[in-house]
Amino acid sequence: MPYHTGPDYGDGAVRIGAPQVAEILATAIDADVFGAVGAYLGTARRAANEYYFCIYENETPVGQIVLHDMNLAIGESLIGYCLFRPDLRGRGVGTRALRLLQQFVVEEMELTRLVIITSSDNLASQSVARKCGFVFSGGAWEDPEQLLVFEWIVPRQAGS
Repeated sequence: MPYHTGPDYGDGAVRIGAPQVAEILATAIDADVFGAVGAYLGTARRAANEYYFCIYENETPVGQIVLHDMNLAIGESLIGYCLFRPDLRGRGVGTRALRLLQQFVVEEMELTRLVIITSSDNLASQSVARKCGFVFSGGAWEDPEQLLVFEWIVPRQAGS
């Protein structure tokens, strides 16, 4: 289940959907996220424990949001997200994309817990996580002083 191929999830001008890889690669991508974009585009194509969405704004690819290191046996997944350029950030696009991913997970996945790990100096990412209901749960075991963990328990829909 590498690239999303189903229907898009949208919120006004922002949507998450199937990546058009050639279009993404033709997009201007800032150096601070270029490596992550290339890595997830490459690994998601063949990794069973990743699920890749492109973030679109007004039909233009502006970022990516990925479920990765999914462990379906215990119902958990990490989330990675980024917007391709600094001028796209700080306008609520990332928050809307994360909420759309949460909607997808509630409706389509059997995950019970989502985790975001961010650096302690990435206040923007921490803000996105908090706005979407993620709760700070401590430092990451890899580097508890520099990496912070936020988690969201997936609510079950009625009848689930």
